[in-house]
Parts: sequence; C-alpha cells; structure tokens
Amino acid sequence: MEQEPREYYGDLAKFYDWRMEGDEEDITFYAQLAKEYGGPVLELGCGTGRITLPIAEAGIEAVGLDLSDPMLNVARHKLSQMSREVQSKIQFVQGNMADFSLEGRFSLIILPNNQFRELMSNKDQLSCLRCIGGAYRSWGR
Repeated sequence: MEQEPREYYGDLAKFYDWRMEGDEEDITFYAQLAKEYGGPVLELGCGTGRITLPIAEAGIEAVGLDLSDPMLNVARHKLSQMSREVQSKIQFVQGNMADFSLEGRFSLIILPNNQFRELMSNKDQLSCLRCIGGAYRSWGR
C-alpha cells in the first residue's frame, strides 16, 4: 500500500496550523473524549499534532501517526517546546494509516478532520480499518 503525501504537506506543512486557526472546537472534543476513554490514544493522520498534543497535555498517553515527515517535523518541534511531562506522554510515528502495525493496544483511535478521506481506494480504506481493529483494545480484553 504505497501512498504518497500530498504535495502541500511539504514546504507548506509549517502553515497548516495557521490554516486551521479558529477551528479549535474539535481539540476540546477529542481531549475530553481521551479523558473519558483513558490512554493510550492513537491519532491517525496526526499532522502537526494539533489534536495529539492537547491530548498529551491533558495527561493522556498518545501516539500520533502520519505519512508526512514535514508535518511530523512541525509536531516534533512543537513538542520540544513543551514540558518534559507532556513529552513523556507522546510519540510521533511516521507511517501509512492504510498499513500500520504498532506495539501495544489503544483505548481510543481517532481520525480527526475526516482523515479517512485521504484513503483514495476501497482497498486502502479496508486495510486501514483492519489495522484499526488490530490496534484497538476493547474494554473486555
């Protein structure tokens, strides 16, 4: 499953947060959801960490997965400016949400900003859902 990052993820990754400015309701929603479910939380298509970082700031362990190195570089830079406590709660991983395998299981897996739409084929969509199923820790397990 080879998926290339869209071109705007390159040099323009540093402007992503600016483009999303003023649209912070989802941050509050996902941080609250993470508190309710507990950790760890996996965010697929985490980009610059706009959602993942506030989850970690709320004290919840989180992993952010994204295909784009430039987006993850922005996220890692923002993380480096945060407290050691927050830094210890988060990990950013470069990878394809249509084909990933991570150690451990997650109490909550999120795809904010309709990231699922980035998967252009049914094959990639089904593969992503299989990966999610393998990474999810249900309450009964």
